[in-house]
Amino acid sequence: MESNEHQEDGLNAKDLLRYFVWTAVVIAGVMVLYFLVVKWAYGGTLANMASFGDSFGPINAFVSGVTFFVLIISIILQRNDLKAQTKALMLQQTALEQQITEFQHQKDEMARAASAQEEANRITRLGFQVEALKSRIAWHTAFIQRGGALGNADNRVKEHVEELETLLRQNGIEIGPRDH
Repeated sequence: MESNEHQEDGLNAKDLLRYFVWTAVVIAGVMVLYFLVVKWAYGGTLANMASFGDSFGPINAFVSGVTFFVLIISIILQRNDLKAQTKALMLQQTALEQQITEFQHQKDEMARAASAQEEANRITRLGFQVEALKSRIAWHTAFIQRGGALGNADNRVKEHVEELETLLRQNGIEIGPRDH
């Protein structure tokens, strides 16, 4: 990915290395050629060689210029890398925000499912309670119909019916008028 971005700018690591090597070869060649020319032109004396050393001033300026050029190129490459990292971080942040949103939706859905399950459990418990009261009412009613001698069976049936009505009302279930 990085090399594609650098190629869009016309610069990549291979090109920079190639430019550096060629620049170093050219500088070394110029220095050797210059040394040979100066030695031949001035002779091999120490004074002449001192003049030769002083003559490297322009080459030092050239090398400094090349160094500055390489510094500018490295700054450009670092800037491009920083842009790529910033873009990647922004994409990562967007993905994390999407995950957070999805987790929130899942949490909300799980809360709704838990609430629905609690309501289903409440209704099941209510059904068991209603069935138990219906069973008691049926037992007492059957006992009375068979001519049972239980003195308060009629009252017990009324109590169970009232208990059933109260239970239903407490759970928000409307019941119609009762036949006495």
